[in-house]
Amino acid sequence: MLEALLPRAFQLLQQPQGFCNNPDTVDDLFRLFARFLQRNPSSFLRSLALPAIFECAMQASSLDHREANASVMQFLTEMIHTTRSREVNKFCFVLHIIIVFIQLS
Repeated sequence: MLEALLPRAFQLLQQPQGFCNNPDTVDDLFRLFARFLQRNPSSFLRSLALPAIFECAMQASSLDHREANASVMQFLTEMIHTTRSREVNKFCFVLHIIIVFIQLS
């Protein structure tokens, strides 16, 4: 389900002023990510889309919209909490962060 929603959502957000013009989409998207992370963390953290999701979170974190920003921060907080409580997933999380930084370079 996640892979079905992401291409259209990312396409919408990559448009000029995409984050500013679609704060409700950002809010809903990161609430969904947090829910996936809570319900099925192993699957979510192994998703090939995680680097793109993390990059999107970094871009959305500066959005000047209270609800959208709160959802992004809640997702990132949940990500930290989940990886802290699961030793196996820490490795996956660190690996995906490294991939994201390589892609951004």
